[in-house]
Amino acid sequence: DSDWKSLTHPDDVDASWEMVRRLVDGPSSSGRIEKRYLARDGHVVWADVSTSLLRDGEGKALYLVTHVVDVTARREAEEERRTASEEILDLYDNAPCGYHSLGPDGTFLRINATELSWLGYAPAEIVGKKKVTDLLTPESLEVFKANFPGFKERGWLRDLLLDMVRKDGSLLHVIVNATAVHDANGTYLMSRSTVFEDTLHRRAIRELQEHREQLEALVEARTAELRRAADELIRSNRDLEQLAYVASHD
Repeated sequence: DSDWKSLTHPDDVDASWEMVRRLVDGPSSSGRIEKRYLARDGHVVWADVSTSLLRDGEGKALYLVTHVVDVTARREAEEERRTASEEILDLYDNAPCGYHSLGPDGTFLRINATELSWLGYAPAEIVGKKKVTDLLTPESLEVFKANFPGFKERGWLRDLLLDMVRKDGSLLHVIVNATAVHDANGTYLMSRSTVFEDTLHRRAIRELQEHREQLEALVEARTAELRRAADELIRSNRDLEQLAYVASHD
């Protein structure tokens, strides 16, 4: 024979004793908890346990009547959902790109840990507190204002180049892609925005522009040099023509 304590998972013994003490000492005559039992083969069985305390005519405790329902399948399903939810949240928070969601007025509704680390803010400083327009340079603010209304109606945004201002004042160059979430009536609710750091791309554009400017300067200098040479050639030809004319006259 085994008593209930030997069948109960060690981590749930205290909770079981506490329920019994409440029934014996308190005014309530029934209680309910979920606890774990250890099966004969050692595997864990989750149970929904309802217990009632029967008393005699003088109110003295006589014995407990317990109803046990196996809820192992439900608890395992809940644990699987919890694990999956944690994995999804981990993927969202620690992805190699930024994620955020913006409300109708541009307020941050969600933002992942990656983007927060780029910007140097804590979640409590951003979510529900700041609008994306608070973090843009003046030039990018105009770009955002020109694109956000159309995005809310159209439902998508592709490769928008923005410069965000970090908490320390430095610039974060990003490329933003987004889709919009609408309700059944087509009203905009929020964005699902993906943010990629764009430092290398901007650097390449800047270097390309510098090379173009250098090439234009070289072409301009070469053109001026050729123009001077042409002018010199014209003057030389005129001098030769004048000399030929004088010699012919003589």
